[in-house]
Amino acid sequence: MKKNTLLLYFVFGLTMLSRIFAGETNMTLSADRIARRLEKIFCAFLEKTTQRKGISLVLESKISQDGISFAPSARNEREILISLNLSKIEKGYKLEGNWFPEVPEEELMAVFAEEMPQEKIFFSCQKALHGYGIVHVACADLYAKPVLEKGDNLASQLLYGVPVILLESTPDKSFFRIQGQQDGYIAWIASQSIKQMSKKDWDAWKNLPKSYLEEECEGFFPGSTLAYIYDDCYPYFSQEKEKKKISLPWTKKESSQTPQEKILSTAKKFLQKDEWKKTTYLWGGTCIPKLDCSGFVQTVFRMNHILLPRDSDQQYQFSTPITKEQLQQGDLVFFSQHGRYPTHVGIYIGNNLYIHCSPAGEYSGIKINQLNGAKEYEKLLDRLFFAAGRILR
Repeated sequence: MKKNTLLLYFVFGLTMLSRIFAGETNMTLSADRIARRLEKIFCAFLEKTTQRKGISLVLESKISQDGISFAPSARNEREILISLNLSKIEKGYKLEGNWFPEVPEEELMAVFAEEMPQEKIFFSCQKALHGYGIVHVACADLYAKPVLEKGDNLASQLLYGVPVILLESTPDKSFFRIQGQQDGYIAWIASQSIKQMSKKDWDAWKNLPKSYLEEECEGFFPGSTLAYIYDDCYPYFSQEKEKKKISLPWTKKESSQTPQEKILSTAKKFLQKDEWKKTTYLWGGTCIPKLDCSGFVQTVFRMNHILLPRDSDQQYQFSTPITKEQLQQGDLVFFSQHGRYPTHVGIYIGNNLYIHCSPAGEYSGIKINQLNGAKEYEKLLDRLFFAAGRILR
């Protein structure tokens, strides 16, 4: 009798364990399926709204006693903000959190409803949106985490005049997570670096004709954004948030150069102008004289009124693929340290030469190098060559 009782307990224990394991397995499978479907939805939305192709996102799901949480991988935090938590409640499940960009709510709701058809799900989510503003300092640092530390924490920089959407803030409002509206980059910014605006004033600012500075002026870096009002008059907000204005006499100069020639002329200024010759490599840098490779390319194109995405892999997705043999002046050349996506970019200037902001030790700064060149550094870059692309917009 005792043996039979023990056997019954053993069988009951195995049954309960199998049910628990099956439940956990089903939950894991559901979480994975939901994450993969959300990835596809956000990728499709970004490709449609950014004119980039081949976007890849990774959402991570985490199962805990409190439920399932979904968030982007660290690499994808520059693209999307997703903070969703699915928790068990008495009558079913409750989905809470927020997201950005503004994928339609019904698309997200459909994913959870279809993947968990036997469950009642109560939706309590909202699109992440905290407010609007513009950068009102000459150069604002963007951070991966909301702390005033550079190094690996420096994600990028924004120049004066860039419109931003405020997505969330730290509890003390000393930092805002923002999306820059010229390149779509998401990161943290110190609150004193932006001027908050009403939606009406922000829309009015965005709709004004713009000029992107070709030279440094009144303390503003080349590439800064100023809004045109009349007779070359450009108003701006000082760091004291006072409205001032400056005149930029060179903005109406006519040029006989082609767009490609203008790009090359701008890029080569970094080797000619005394104050730009000192440019050195800075991870995350977009403010002369400290740039990274994609920041250099982005700045050169912006000074010619062409807005590119921020990072080299994003610029590759924005470009039209071409072969090495099809390269023309003004095209982009991409390199990769691992072969999965570009990690470095330069501008092709003809005759097998390209100009780029090099990060490598003694080569740090703006340099011209040669495809299939004889120098050891050029041989290294040739081994890392990934692709070529043309900007047609």
